[in-house]
Amino acid sequence: MSEIRLQWDGRPLPKQRRVRFALLPGPDALELRCAAHLHSHALPPGPPGPTPRLWEHEVVEFFIGGDGGYVEIELSPFGNHLVLRLAGYREIVEEGLPLDYRAVITSARGRRTWGGRARVPWSLLPDGPTRFNVCAVQPGPVYAQWSPARGARPDFHDARCWQPAPWSRPG
Repeated sequence: MSEIRLQWDGRPLPKQRRVRFALLPGPDALELRCAAHLHSHALPPGPPGPTPRLWEHEVVEFFIGGDGGYVEIELSPFGNHLVLRLAGYREIVEEGLPLDYRAVITSARGRRTWGGRARVPWSLLPDGPTRFNVCAVQPGPVYAQWSPARGARPDFHDARCWQPAPWSRPG
């Protein structure tokens, strides 16, 4: 697994704020995994499943870009998720798409952690895909990015900081 070790502006992220993640290609889906300390006890509105405005809560966000746009996949510790398909910078064309997602919260030695696992069909992703970034929003607020932003404020949608995808779509 890789790890988010930086805040959005490149400053080091405290160890308890770091997020581990993986993107694992399979024959018909890309599996997304994340693991982190649980910082919030505030549940997002509604039951687990597609949840509007999930970025206002504790989440890990996967941005996957390719030809013709990108997909934003937000995963919450409580089973909520949000999948957005975007044609261009913040240009949402579909939202609230279904996702096979499971989250688990565990407690050990007085600390609570959570892990999430999502299965994203290749058909949901843009052609390619060719680039990605993984980000996290935590209470504080703390904005963390695997590949930090280049602007004066956090902007996870800024594809200039995304990195080449280390996988290829099968077939």
